[in-house]
Amino acid sequence: MSRDTNTPDKLSSLRIKAEQILRGSSSEAEDLDGLSQGDIRRLIHELKVHQIELEMQNEELRGTSLELEESRSNYFELYNFAPAGYFTLNTKGLILEANLTGAALLGADRSSLIGKPFFLFVSKDNRNAYLSHQKEATESQDSISCEIELAKNNGDQLYARLETVAGKDGRLRMIVSDVTRRKNAEDALRHNEERIRTIFESVQDLIFLLDTSLRITHVNPAVEKLVDKPASELLGMKAEAILDRDSAEYVRGVGARVLQGESIDLEHVIRIKGVPITFHAFVVPVRDAGGNIVGVCGVAQDITDRTKREFSSPKLADEYPSEAMRATLNKARLVATGNSTVLLLGESGSGKDYVAKYIHDHSKRADGLYYSVNCASIVPELAESELFGHEKGSFTGAYTRKRGLLELAEGGTLLLNEIGELSLPLQAKLLTFLDTRHLTRVGGEKSIPVNARLIAATNKDLEKEAEAGRFRKDLLYRLDVMSIVIPPLRERIEDIPVLVREIMARLQADLQLHELPAIDASTMKRLQSYHWPGNVRELRNVLERGLILSDRGGIHLAGLPGDANSADWSFTTKFPADRSLNDVTYDLKRSLVVEALRRSRGRRQTAARLLGISRDSLKHYMKALGLKDE
Repeated sequence: MSRDTNTPDKLSSLRIKAEQILRGSSSEAEDLDGLSQGDIRRLIHELKVHQIELEMQNEELRGTSLELEESRSNYFELYNFAPAGYFTLNTKGLILEANLTGAALLGADRSSLIGKPFFLFVSKDNRNAYLSHQKEATESQDSISCEIELAKNNGDQLYARLETVAGKDGRLRMIVSDVTRRKNAEDALRHNEERIRTIFESVQDLIFLLDTSLRITHVNPAVEKLVDKPASELLGMKAEAILDRDSAEYVRGVGARVLQGESIDLEHVIRIKGVPITFHAFVVPVRDAGGNIVGVCGVAQDITDRTKREFSSPKLADEYPSEAMRATLNKARLVATGNSTVLLLGESGSGKDYVAKYIHDHSKRADGLYYSVNCASIVPELAESELFGHEKGSFTGAYTRKRGLLELAEGGTLLLNEIGELSLPLQAKLLTFLDTRHLTRVGGEKSIPVNARLIAATNKDLEKEAEAGRFRKDLLYRLDVMSIVIPPLRERIEDIPVLVREIMARLQADLQLHELPAIDASTMKRLQSYHWPGNVRELRNVLERGLILSDRGGIHLAGLPGDANSADWSFTTKFPADRSLNDVTYDLKRSLVVEALRRSRGRRQTAARLLGISRDSLKHYMKALGLKDE
């Protein structure tokens, strides 16, 4: 409603006129004699309207007064109980006014603060900083801020942020905020950063950070020392600028998986300046406050000395004289160039594990780890855990998380020997891994990609096993991408001298022998005259037993199977390929004579009787077959 500022005057004039009309006796009333009754009624109505307007204006004024009082009350409440302290200082820095929060910050009553210099509540070490702040605020037209330490009345200290501005009257208006908790948190964070930096710079482990392009953003001095380059030179580099091609390719693959959200725990051999070094590394994604992956963090430890590689025997593989073994290793070298699954077939003890290691050593994974497990030796209830790992609490006794052999072979090779002994459910899970290259730990839900090559080996006929329902046909087809048949030892007797040297070198390391006893020609012939049903494994056992029983005079093979009058002897040959019937007959005659002489311990009369010929005939055969008289 609009207000008429002349309303009170009008009302007064009308009231006077109305009274004169009602009395009818004044001169003013005489002036109104000419008014009609209608004019008089209108005049009275106008008087009542203006009176109502006046009452409404009075009511509005009372409401406005109440609002002002409420606003004033709210202002003082906000002022006194604001989260920050408010102070007004005069030009000399004396406190003229303070709110309740400000008084509480200083630990004093508000009345006791009035007239005191604010300077008195500043810690001694910060007073010069405060005086500079006060002077700057007085001379500036803008708000000036600083952080200093204040001292309460009771002696306690607090960190405070001062924001001060000078008014036109020269007085200083100051807002004081308690930032003690934030300051303590910052100090703690700074100390933590200092400790972390000390650890980062002093530990022997390699620590590195990469961005989403897998470029180096941070490295610690251990990395600088390893690659012999300063951090300033390494920043922005990728793996291929430091490592050889194969190692760089492996590192890129790991980094790409981590950028997808994986955390990878691995052991791998990386070549630094051509030198192979075995590292145990834990590589995880780096996330920002929003959970977005912004890089890769890795911590790697050199475990070359702790995990000595399997003893390497003399490289005699190419010296095998037998055509069968040379053909087997040529095929193994061809298979090694790829990443396909390999199936090794052959009799027990024929050397399938040796060929598997040979394939690994000649592959691009040679710098990775090599694991071998005999599936027949694993407890069936724990087989899945051994191969695929398990999560904590997945079964009784699973107190911690465990990585399985497939995960441990990340970047390397895993040999599953005697794969035909796996249960059908585990065969199904292995088939899924071969198809997807992902596994799930026992009790886990997360699918984990694994980059490991699988080599399977068995002495069983898996096709017959599949027909009998003991082996999955689909798994057989998946395993039999490339198959290699390992020949039994009896089909490569001529390899025995080479095998003996390899095995003796290994046994010398295993038994920690300073020197090896000699093996004379007659002992080597005895070894070559046996048919070795247990294959290379049996040969190793015989040699190990001989070394344990040997003396300075030479290796003792008294325990060689087939000694004395044992009837356990046979002769095996293949259908002639590039050999004639006379050649095969020659070998058979020679083997029979050698075996007879061995059984008779060199007594020709006894040997002749065993062969059913005369002593002179034996002498003739020995001469014709190139056997020395002794």
